[in-house]
Amino acid sequence: MATLETLNFDNLVLRSLPIDNSGENVPRQVPGACFSKTVAFSAQALQLLDLPPAELTRPEFAQHFSGSKLLPGSETAAHCYCGHQFGHFSGQLGDGAAMYLGEVVNKSGERWEIQLKGAGLTPYSRTADGRKVLRSSIREFLCSEAMHHLGIPTTRAGSCVTSDSKVLRDVYYNGNASYERCTIVLRIAQTFLRFGSFEIFKPTDEITGRKGPSVGRNDILITMLDYAIKTFFPEIQEAHADSEERYLAFFREIVHRTARLVAEWQCVGFCHGVLNTDNMSILGLTIDYGPFGFLDRYDADNICNGSDDGARYSYRNQPEMCKWNCEKFSEAISEALPTVLSKPVLEEFDPKFSEHYLSKMRKKLGLLKKELPEDKQLQMLMLLLSTNPSLLMQLGGQGKIMREFERMEKLEEIKDLTQEQKATADAQKWTEWLEKYTARLKLETQEAGNVEQLNKERVVTMNSNNPKFILRNYIAQNAITAAEEGDFTEVQRVLRLLEHPYSEDVDLGELAVAPCDGGATSTTDDDAGASASVLAETAAAQGTAKSCTGTAYDSRPPDWAVDLCVT
Repeated sequence: MATLETLNFDNLVLRSLPIDNSGENVPRQVPGACFSKTVAFSAQALQLLDLPPAELTRPEFAQHFSGSKLLPGSETAAHCYCGHQFGHFSGQLGDGAAMYLGEVVNKSGERWEIQLKGAGLTPYSRTADGRKVLRSSIREFLCSEAMHHLGIPTTRAGSCVTSDSKVLRDVYYNGNASYERCTIVLRIAQTFLRFGSFEIFKPTDEITGRKGPSVGRNDILITMLDYAIKTFFPEIQEAHADSEERYLAFFREIVHRTARLVAEWQCVGFCHGVLNTDNMSILGLTIDYGPFGFLDRYDADNICNGSDDGARYSYRNQPEMCKWNCEKFSEAISEALPTVLSKPVLEEFDPKFSEHYLSKMRKKLGLLKKELPEDKQLQMLMLLLSTNPSLLMQLGGQGKIMREFERMEKLEEIKDLTQEQKATADAQKWTEWLEKYTARLKLETQEAGNVEQLNKERVVTMNSNNPKFILRNYIAQNAITAAEEGDFTEVQRVLRLLEHPYSEDVDLGELAVAPCDGGATSTTDDDAGASASVLAETAAAQGTAKSCTGTAYDSRPPDWAVDLCVT
């Protein structure tokens, strides 16, 4: 295992890609801010860097992962990229609040890039201050780890460190600004290269009039492509000697990974909120957690981003938008891979999405042995189908019109119903669906030699694909409210639950100091126990109190959750 001073840094990207070393462009930090309070850390994420629990309670931990003190071997830098934001090319964006620290190679030979998000000014901060606040940092920290434990590809979050330094923020852009505490998240991923990284070569956009900062530099484009493939897709590098074939295989892998990723999102009701090309990872990871949200109640048209007035990134639209982003990526690398070659690969997105989506949903419903055509049809999986644009298109070109017509019909049907009549109608529909579901399950057992064993397998599969704990906005808000009052234990408690999303009982260890709805303490976990002790020690050292909101995290959201708005 390593210590903070002996992390095995090997900053390959700085040796492989062009670096701007001019004096005015070196990464900068805002002086005078003292970060000393660890809100929470993920012991499991930090194990990727070979850091043991004992290192996490050292005073130097908060100093190093707040940007106040550099780790030996680290080299600060900021990444230049562009992006299509809400459908329009915005030109140069870059890491305006994130700072590259370096790449740690662990004892298993895995390479992990680490970043500080919110550490201060960079050359790409534009008119902002490069800071992040407690509210947004807790959300990113918790959701990064939640997605990992749900089994969804994601960047990781190692720690969340805050201070008493404050910055002015207008949360809802309505003129009611207030001061919030500066906070930094340690982000971990194999790479933070994104689609927008390759858009720095884009010529002047016909609509926005903006262009990338490296137009015409095909030499850098080739260098970036070769670096990305050799470093992160070595199997593609080995399989294809011809560069064009190699780039085509690279693009195909990105399309497939992106399709699988958004299928995973749809299956847990996750809305990203800002699916711009600068927020799309070339590794198919969930990246850049901002105004995200999990569905509290099913609504295909849910918009989690209060700033998304046009519903571009609604829950329903996410697959289509991810495919659109893949198309923009193909255009970005067209000087190396002509679009005449990449376009047919782009058409693989829909079937790959449908395949993964239906496979996951069958597991959620316990349909393990048979894949029947009717599983795709409205009479069996109507709810699932309505979330899947690519399947709707298979019904015909009038899919969107039909959907809106059905929506209007449903509104017309229920507008004059009393509460009792609506409840009765709902019960009838559920009964009909359950009858079909029961009949479908019987088909599963037709060729089964041991029905009892099959049913046991089905229960295990369903329980491991239907999470008990999801980071809905009201859960994050509970933790944020407590943290803003100086109590970090709620963040730590929520993290513990999210680390075991499929468990009936979660051992909260020393965090279970007050009875809470939905908080059980019957199972054990060595890593979790060690983490609990370290967290308790940290909380005691920082003078934070142990508390519990008493809000259930595994049942119906409270009424006030509907009023939460994230921008």
